Amino acid sequence: MRPFAAVTMITGGLALCGCDLDVVETHADTLAEYDDCGWLRASLLPPSTRDIATWNQLDLNVSTGSFRFDPSEAERFTRRVRRGAPARSRFGDWSDTVADARQAGLGVWQYAEDHAQWAFFCDLAVARCEYRMWAVQP
Repeated sequence: MRPFAAVTMITGGLALCGCDLDVVETHADTLAEYDDCGWLRASLLPPSTRDIATWNQLDLNVSTGSFRFDPSEAERFTRRVRRGAPARSRFGDWSDTVADARQAGLGVWQYAEDHAQWAFFCDLAVARCEYRMWAVQP
């Protein structure tokens, strides 16, 4: 299963049921256009980053999304993050999500800042990443 398949199904199901979710979507063709519009830190991304999509659930303090960049800048991205997945997450079935990503051949990286944690699931051969972010208690 792709890392975001479950989140997409859950989010879509909640929207269909009329549940009140405060979701802000951001789409940017380039990093210059994005400029930290969402909860994904632009400072983590290589200059060639493009096709940026974020879905920020404000009431839950979580974010999911994806982006692409030139494969030649993969090392630049991985120097800014740490290899491996966070031990736990606010997303359900976390260990299954990480195992599914690895089984699909994706690399897993993480980044923490202030009161937030990010997990990145990337295929560096094509330089495409999906991410999840959540707020953590101090």
